[in-house]
Amino acid sequence: MKNRGYACVLIACLLLFAGCHAAENDTDIEDKVISETVSEDGVLAFTEYDTKVTCKCDLDKDGKCEIITADYSETLKDHQLPINMTVMSGDREVILWQDPDMGLPGMGWKSYYVTVIDGSAYLMEYHPPEDRQGLYDYSLKIFTIDSNGNEVIYADINGDTKEAVDEFNKQISKYMDNAYPFISTENGNIMTSRLVLRGSE
Repeated sequence: MKNRGYACVLIACLLLFAGCHAAENDTDIEDKVISETVSEDGVLAFTEYDTKVTCKCDLDKDGKCEIITADYSETLKDHQLPINMTVMSGDREVILWQDPDMGLPGMGWKSYYVTVIDGSAYLMEYHPPEDRQGLYDYSLKIFTIDSNGNEVIYADINGDTKEAVDEFNKQISKYMDNAYPFISTENGNIMTSRLVLRGSE
């Protein structure tokens, strides 16, 4: 009888260990690193996971890296939910900035790039020229985030007519040519820095 009790305890421990191990494996699968990229100057470091992409860079110019994250795990489950786009302190304790509107429904379509200008990191929010039911609204905003979470605008270029599209493209080309794609929801599809379609079928 005593041996049977020990056997039951042993089996319970084995099952508990197996459950914990399975849970660890599930976490590893969810957070699996797909790719890692560092810019040639070393200012930007990108990591793409299975359901999010991050970029480490010094956005507030204090000598310490912040973490830009676009987490689309919930968006893939429910296409009406927004992408969790944030800038966090390097210790991940404070959200400095957040875009609550980025998503797959039409009003949430936009693209983010990260770039380096004169040795400093910048976020770029881009709305490409497109005829949307006869209306044009295109823009490129280049900005950093200060230590208080405020946007510090470097450049804001925009337009709203078909005739000005060529001039807009000419103005932004010097910034776009050196930018790294980060996350996009244009046309209702999630695209990451690796330009892999994540889908909203």
